[in-house]
Amino acid sequence: VEHCDRNAGLPESCLWPPESTQAARDLEAEVAKARLTEPWRGAADEALPNYAERPELNEPGIAIVRLLELMTHLRTVHLYCIHCGCKYDSAEDMERNCPGVTEEEHDEAKSMGLRTSAETVIDQCTEQEEPGEDPLEAYMASVDAELHKQDKRRKKTR
Repeated sequence: VEHCDRNAGLPESCLWPPESTQAARDLEAEVAKARLTEPWRGAADEALPNYAERPELNEPGIAIVRLLELMTHLRTVHLYCIHCGCKYDSAEDMERNCPGVTEEEHDEAKSMGLRTSAETVIDQCTEQEEPGEDPLEAYMASVDAELHKQDKRRKKTR
């Protein structure tokens, strides 16, 4: 959310991680100043919170509410669906092409782009076509040929 908001030029939000807020940056600046006069190495760092620990998110109800807030923000503000993994051009585009808000709606999607590979397996043909030249192999062969030409020119000029 923070990355999308920053790219969109939006102000700081309560949805951003706590370590990304202005208050956290201000506290880090204070601690940096305190390090200059700390009585022992690391003493000033004790004032910094451990952002990796978010005990409030250990409560399932709170974690679900937080997740819904984040997903709603991404969908409404940035037109991004976390289940589709894409950003839509408009609300109409999202309405037309995104099967819904929940993971279940995406799992049951009828859109070919949103079906699982098990739903879109194509039966193998009984007759197999002769494979043509691989475009990547052709390109690499042309690069090798060009490198050999340049190498020969360098050897001749020596």
